[in-house]
Order: sequence, then C-alpha cells, then structure tokens
Amino acid sequence: SCFTTEILEGFDVQRTTGYSDTESTYGHLTLSIIDYYSTNFSIGANTCRVCLTYDEFVKKCCDPKKLTVSDIFALQLMQVPQVTEETAIAVIELYPTLVSLARAYSMLVSSPPFPFKFKSRTMFIMVS
Repeated sequence: SCFTTEILEGFDVQRTTGYSDTESTYGHLTLSIIDYYSTNFSIGANTCRVCLTYDEFVKKCCDPKKLTVSDIFALQLMQVPQVTEETAIAVIELYPTLVSLARAYSMLVSSPPFPFKFKSRTMFIMVS
C-alpha cells in the first residue's frame, strides 16, 4: 500500500508495508493536520483569523441547501493565505464564480486561451 500527499506542485510518495501501516500513517497525518489548524487558526489563537477552523469549515459545508456556488467559491478563496472574509466577499461581488473570474483574467491577455494551472494539470479556458 502507499499514499500520496501533494506538496505544492510536487508529490511526496510514502510507501507503507500494508493496510495497517497505511491506516496508522493516515491517522498520524490527520492528527497532525488537526493539531496544526487548531493551533494556528482556532478561535482563541487569533482574534483576526484568516481561515476558518476545520470544524467551522465542515459545519459550513455540511448543509448544501444553504450554499450556492458563490458561497463555495468564497470558502475556497478564504483558504488562500491572507485572503480574509472581507476580501473574498469583495471578489465574489465582482466575480461570483471561478469561471467568471477566469473569464476576466483571460480578457487581460492578448491571445486566448489563457492557461490556468490547477494542481498538476493545466486547464485552458476559452472565452468567446
């Protein structure tokens, strides 16, 4: 068994000896992520938080009937370091979806398609 974690644009592949080792590794990884976000982004850690806590993010995402595409886009924007809720709201007022923001960026370049890099794939957005 093995699992892959993405680190920026590269990959760190960790090989394990079997299911039990993989499960243990995932457990340690999960606890490390929870500890990191609890320490750095918890309600008491900082009065001017940039990111939601993990529990707040999950709670906000759990009720899909209350969320719009713009709401999800705003949540995604707020996961970017130093993008506050106010900044995300300002962005979605002008560009309510990722596609609308991509179209605006594509108009800035002289020759579409404008390539956008998402994880390890390149996506070309054609705007007509």
